[in-house]
Amino acid sequence: MLLALWQRSPLQRAPGLVLVSALLVHVVGTASSLAGAADSPGDATPASFLEKAPRAGKASERDGLDLRERFTVYSRTSNVVVFVLDAVPSDFFAELLEDESFAERVPPGFTYFRNAVSMYPGTIFSLQSILTSRAIGNGMKRRRWEVRQMRQSVPTRLAARGYVASLLTNTPFHLTCDRGTFGYACQSHAAFLPHLAASLTSEAADWDLEDDLRTVWNVTFFRLVPHLVKPWVYNGGSWRLPVVRPPGLEAGSDPEVWFRSQRDLALMHGLIREASTREMPPTFKLIHLFGAHHPSSLDRDCSWNGRKNTARSAKLGAVRASSIGVDAAGCSLSLVFELLAKLDALGVYDDSLVFVVADHGRPATPIDLRLAERPPIDPRWLPPDTPDPTTAVPDSHQRVPLFLVKRPSARHPLAFSDVPVSLCDVPHSIFGELGLTAKFDCESIFEIADHRRTPRYFYKDRGDSRKGRRRHWFDRIAIETHSWFASSWQPAP
Repeated sequence: MLLALWQRSPLQRAPGLVLVSALLVHVVGTASSLAGAADSPGDATPASFLEKAPRAGKASERDGLDLRERFTVYSRTSNVVVFVLDAVPSDFFAELLEDESFAERVPPGFTYFRNAVSMYPGTIFSLQSILTSRAIGNGMKRRRWEVRQMRQSVPTRLAARGYVASLLTNTPFHLTCDRGTFGYACQSHAAFLPHLAASLTSEAADWDLEDDLRTVWNVTFFRLVPHLVKPWVYNGGSWRLPVVRPPGLEAGSDPEVWFRSQRDLALMHGLIREASTREMPPTFKLIHLFGAHHPSSLDRDCSWNGRKNTARSAKLGAVRASSIGVDAAGCSLSLVFELLAKLDALGVYDDSLVFVVADHGRPATPIDLRLAERPPIDPRWLPPDTPDPTTAVPDSHQRVPLFLVKRPSARHPLAFSDVPVSLCDVPHSIFGELGLTAKFDCESIFEIADHRRTPRYFYKDRGDSRKGRRRHWFDRIAIETHSWFASSWQPAP
């Protein structure tokens, strides 16, 4: 603007140059915005921007399995299956158990570890911590660090030992699926759905394409409107433009169901329908679902719960309403239990090690301590009677994830345990149970008795202005006793 006022005559004589320059600025700016979106950990990023082609061709060729078979075929000798349900806190499962019809569907052999913690409050680091047990250092470059850690992750190590390892996630950028192969298949829901049954192929591809086009349109429209109008297009982390929903992926599903939940339904129904067994090497599978993450649009029967989820106010309301999150968690868990029942019918359930965990709790939904009395918590792990509330770290509820485990051959009714566990214990627990050795930073949940050898830490993002999109700084919090109680969370040196 200053240049136009100062050099009016030269600019008037070169309208073509001005037009080309302005167009170039728009092109570069739009490309930068899209590149930033593809590198962002936010849930709004379409997975297909990151996966234009499968990244695990070498592993597939070595195993003799196509991509669909890697996620639907189970070994008759040994399987490790890890389900990660996004944003399902521990007390949601306790509340669901009060529904007898739900409790009856819980498969045999599981132990419910109530006293669990996550290492991080969000999926961005928590998902990889479940597979690596590692915590990022302050000020490190996130993407470079994640790639380095995934080279030492559970699926990488098991693939090197002959396992058929596969990861299926709705956030592939958190597991660096787009940064090379590590000997296992790593796919987003959107990229994998077309590989399922033919009945899903065209609809899944159409859904994925419309998702990409909608984001491109939103970004382009935002850049073109005058600055004063931009808050009515995008503000507070949400798009304000109306969303046109494509047809549902599952017959009979309501188009109002949030598209990530739609993908969960399509994915799980397909995995259940096509699950089979074969004489093959042992398998490792991680299946990451949208779970109870907001906006929650599913009831316990996996139908639309009647909530409109396009407005930011509706999303926030769904976050704060515990019953909405509990219902969404009930739907996700029911789908997991149905797949496990299919494995039982196929005869491979008893030989499987199964984890059903969340990556973190649900923000703004406090833990319901009344559920801690059903059954009562083991007194060994209760916090002191007179804690110092002034030193307790607030908002601990978002760090208390669901943690269920079934060991091979286990057939007992659901058991409860209050021993202190962390999501970072998953790698050591898997390797210990399989009789394998590897160095991890945390311990096996099956070896914890009266105390832990390694402390439980939670890393709270400071929100430092220096971090940008690539670097993060954290405050470390120690959890000494039961994670459900705020007084258990204290600042660590």
